[in-house]
Formats: sequence, structure tokens, C-alpha cells
Amino acid sequence: MGLGLAGYIPLAVYVLGLGVAALVLFWRTELGLYFLVPLLPLENVLSKVDRYPAGKDLVDILVAAMVIGWVVRGLGKKERIFAKTPLNLPILLLAGTSYIALWRGSSFLGLDPPLALGDPRLMNWKNYMILPLLYLITVNNVKSVKQIMLLVLLMAGSMILMDFFFYNELRWVKTWHYSHKMRIEGSFRYLSANSIAAFYAEYSLVLLGLIFFDKLKRRRLLFMMILLANTYCLMFSFSRGAYLAGLVGGIFVLFVARRKYLPLLFALALGGLFVAPRVLPVSVVERIDMTMEKENDGVGGDAKFDSSAEARLDFWAYAIDVFKANPVFGRGFDTFIRSHPERMDTHNMYLNVLAEMGLVGGTILMLLFFLSFRDGWKLYRVSEERFLRGLGLGFSGCVIACMISNIFGNRWTYVPLSTYYWVFWGLVMRGRILAQEKSAGWELQETGENT
Repeated sequence: MGLGLAGYIPLAVYVLGLGVAALVLFWRTELGLYFLVPLLPLENVLSKVDRYPAGKDLVDILVAAMVIGWVVRGLGKKERIFAKTPLNLPILLLAGTSYIALWRGSSFLGLDPPLALGDPRLMNWKNYMILPLLYLITVNNVKSVKQIMLLVLLMAGSMILMDFFFYNELRWVKTWHYSHKMRIEGSFRYLSANSIAAFYAEYSLVLLGLIFFDKLKRRRLLFMMILLANTYCLMFSFSRGAYLAGLVGGIFVLFVARRKYLPLLFALALGGLFVAPRVLPVSVVERIDMTMEKENDGVGGDAKFDSSAEARLDFWAYAIDVFKANPVFGRGFDTFIRSHPERMDTHNMYLNVLAEMGLVGGTILMLLFFLSFRDGWKLYRVSEERFLRGLGLGFSGCVIACMISNIFGNRWTYVPLSTYYWVFWGLVMRGRILAQEKSAGWELQETGENT
């Protein structure tokens, strides 16, 4: 970072991680969330922890410590371990059906043995299951509004580091005219530029919701600064799918939060269609214009999708054929890319799920999206705490953006990208529980006074 400390950061993370695991195991579960959740999108840092003993398993160690500590302390206090939430059963269905699909995939691929411990598919499934597990850990161990605020602030602070890493990489790139070489991954190391763009598009909307409703001016100012930095990084990610996702989600949040200004927003949107090409960087405009290109070198001819979009259509057609051959249960978890002639994925999460897990998996995925939007919306509607209202509305916009971004690729199963989604969902659900408890408390108080 310019201070000569970069080489020591992975070691510090490693040592702190082991220390936090011990604290989580024997003291407080939420400490693991405070440490691990902001760290997971910083893939460039975590990837360097692998050099130390058991460093590549640090995330698994922390998650296991949180689960063990949470369950053991709950049993010792004879308390309910799992809060009653509408997501408990869908998570069980997701885990069960995806595990069965994992075995189905082994059979389809002809693996012997079907699931070896070193099988990459088993590792991918385990990583995928970390996401709903983080939801359960969050909703059952973050118990107060102050704890919710603290975790949100830590996640926002991680975004600041992500913005720094992105800019630090971008400043060496010439961004005047667009080329594919300009695309960078920022803090992501094993995911694409489209993934980092989806991250900014989705979670910036949570900040937008908080900006409208948080009553503390200092926090609003902080969120606004991070939102602007995120928007800058999103702009230079050159991801058209993320542009669309962020735009639609942002319009939703603005419409709900400031509905009385809708005519003004509409006028600004119309003006933006004419002003944007003159205000946005040339490279960004060129990237958007690339979506449709003219045949015959742009002179006459019909417009058609560019090569990237055309390739996606081919992948989608192949995924549909796979789905038609296995419509109910699909071909098996994590099999599409391993059986595609060009070793390519679907570039569409919905078609990927249909091809690999059939209508059963597709139904579960849509149910999860429906429940997450509903939970965010209900928190916005019922909570009297303004911070929680903003969190609920922002998360609802995040869900919309996530649904759109998954049209253009897998933005759902990767831990660095989707951790915030599931943790924000856990915080939203805890906010709903707190709102219900407060409402019940007022009802009991009023009943007592009347008696």
C-alpha cells in the first residue's frame, strides 16, 4: 500500500484469523463474522494466506469455529439454537437437492470413485454451502441493532479497501478508448471483471437505501463517499450487465424512497440519454455501443449483437438443450462446464441451474430470490428504526440487481461475490425479528396499562 507493509498483511491476517477462531470457539460467535465477512471479498489478500500452514483452510476453520461455538453455547444455555425464519426450510431444501445433484453429476461424468475428497466439484459444493451457513450464523448470533450497524460498517469499510485496490490497478491502464485489455478484477483474483462489477452494482444499492434513511449524518456522509467510489469502479469495470443491474435496482430504490420526486427523476433520465454520451468517459460509451454493431464494417447492413453477446446466445442454446434432456432433476451439480465441448459455462445462472438441477433447482432458486426481496421489503415497511428501514429497502434493490446480473453469468455461487448477499439477508431477517419483538412488547405494555 506504499508503506512497505504489504508483505506483512497476509501474515497478520493469518495470525489474527487463528486468534479470532479461538475467541469464537470459546467466547462470542459474532466476532467471527466481524472478522471474516469483510475479509471474504478481499480475495487478493486471502489468496496470499495460503502460503502458511493450513492457510488455505482459514475460511473453513473460522466458519467451523463459529458453528461449533454457536451450537455448543446454545445447548449449554438450553436456548433455541435456530431462530424461526422463513428461510430455514428453503436452506435445507437447497442443501439437500444440491447434494443429491452432486452425486447425480458424478454418475453422469462417470467418476470412479463418485466423490473423492479432492474432487473439485465437492469443493465447489462445500464453498457454495458456506453462503447459506453464513446466513444462519448471522441471523442467530447478531442480536441487536448496534451489532447490525457494526457489521454493516465493517462491510462498508471493506468496500473502501476494494475501491483502493481497484483504483490502484486501474491507474496504470490507459482508459481513453475501450479495449478488452482494460478490464481488471480489483480485489478479486479468481473471478472475472464482470464479477467485481456485479459486486459493486448489487451492494452499492444497500448503501443507497441507508443514505436515504439513516438519521446519523456522519454515517450518511460515509456511505455517500463509498457509493461514489463504488460507482467510479463500476463505471470502469466495463460490464454492461452490471450497468443494467445497478441502473434498474437504483431506480427502484429512488422510486420508493423519493416517490414525490418521480417527475423530476423521469426528466433527468430523459435528459441523461442525451447528456450521458457527452459526460461519460469515451471508453465507457464505446463499451455500451459495442452491444449492437453494424454488419459490413458499420456501413449500411443490419445491426447485430457483438461477438461476446453472440457467444452467450450459443451457450444459452446449448444449456436449453441439456435442460430439455433432463428437465426435472438436471444433469447434476457442476457438470455443465465439464461436459461443454469448449469447456465453457452457461453465462446465465438461471439456465445453469436448469441444466444442472432441473425444474427442482430452478424453483428453489426463484423461491430464494422471492423470499429475500420480500424480507427486505417487509423490514422497510414495518421497522420504526430508520437504519433498519434503509437496510431493508437497500437490500430489496440489491435483490433486483442480483436477479438481473445473474442473467449474464454466475453471480450466485461464489463466496467472494455472494457473501454480502447472504449476510445482509441475515441482518435483514434479524431486523425483522427485532421489529416484531418491539411490536409485541408495546402490545403487552398497552394490555397491562388497560388492565
